[in-house]
Amino acid sequence: MKCKVYECDGYKIHAIKINKYRTTTMSINFRKELKKEDISPYVILGKLLCESSKKYPKRRDISIELERLYSSFIYSCSNIEGNTLNFEITYDFLNPKYCEEGYLKEVLAFPFEIINNPNIKDGKFDLDSYNISVNNFKTMIEEEREYAGSYAMKRALENMDINSHSSYSPLGYLEDLEKISPSTLVKNYKKLFTDFVIDIYIAGDVDMDLVVSYIKKYFVVKKQNNNYGNLFIENKERKEVKEVVEYGDYEQASFVMLYNLNNLNKRERDIVLPIFNYIFGGNDLTSKLYTNVREKNSLCYNIGSYINKYSSLLIVKAGIDEKNKDKCVKLVNQCIKDMANGKFTDDDLLSSKKARINQVKMREDSTWALINIQIANDLDNLLSGNKLINEYKSVTRKEVIEVAKKIKINLVYMLCKEGSNGTN
Repeated sequence: MKCKVYECDGYKIHAIKINKYRTTTMSINFRKELKKEDISPYVILGKLLCESSKKYPKRRDISIELERLYSSFIYSCSNIEGNTLNFEITYDFLNPKYCEEGYLKEVLAFPFEIINNPNIKDGKFDLDSYNISVNNFKTMIEEEREYAGSYAMKRALENMDINSHSSYSPLGYLEDLEKISPSTLVKNYKKLFTDFVIDIYIAGDVDMDLVVSYIKKYFVVKKQNNNYGNLFIENKERKEVKEVVEYGDYEQASFVMLYNLNNLNKRERDIVLPIFNYIFGGNDLTSKLYTNVREKNSLCYNIGSYINKYSSLLIVKAGIDEKNKDKCVKLVNQCIKDMANGKFTDDDLLSSKKARINQVKMREDSTWALINIQIANDLDNLLSGNKLINEYKSVTRKEVIEVAKKIKINLVYMLCKEGSNGTN
């Protein structure tokens, strides 16, 4: 995969030319250093920009225009990636070679019409569109508590360190609505062009030079920030393990263990850690966690481990009976210890490498995936394709063991039914 970068005034265009797909994807990225007070406004703004604009004052008007442009699709959102806030507008459209002459010009004009000319009058966003976006925001946050697993993860991170950027919810906070209004969101909108680093990614079978010429015409940025800060969040190690039990109306307890990943170098973080995690708990049927906690001891309904790389955390999640918490903690910690002592087979290592290699081969299955790969490469100098495959092949037992030795427990959290005591 080759990416050509075009330098424009105030932003860059990253063009991936590929003739494999019928659709073209464009991602317009705005990034800045993460601040908690910015999360909620930009989550709402993400919903608001695609709800209406001056030219398309109702969502129905936007839908009709997208349908006319051969069922193009536009989506705007705000999310957190490590220590950065990312505001993104994603746009899919049909390969112009299947359409009439002039389609490329029209289809590229549409997203920038949405961005450049939002539905603002007298210094305020349109009230109807604002109310729809805010109601969607409220519903999303209120429904979060209904999903025990994701809510337990949120509360575990908050209990680890409420001041850590790792604990910030990408959904935002209801209490922030007191400070948000149709006029304050106009200020947030304007900051997209002054406080954020802007990058545009486009992948597909199109004339990229022509695409760039249209984008330069439609998207003019006078000023731009050039630094979005450090991706990585430093989470402090805890001398004594913190244990927290909280209660709610849940039939099944949700169990979370957080581990610090201490002083990993880039190869360990990018290459060795995914190999370790697949053996430890990253696959459903043969991982150490699944075998020892579920199969041999029948202590959980499900269990797995995940890497939060930019927070330097290893996360273990499980669905359990609350009475089994202490036994689960001991077994999970024993699995970490076994990995650090080299108690895994060469077949385990080989299976992990094969799984990671297959994932690499399957990742380039859409224009959207290609863009995500390129973004990861630009943000964190991540390898892809054959280079990444070769690195996975080269991982040794010793490297996996050394990574396991750098994993230290921080917190044990359980969310369970009212009236449970969370102990044996």
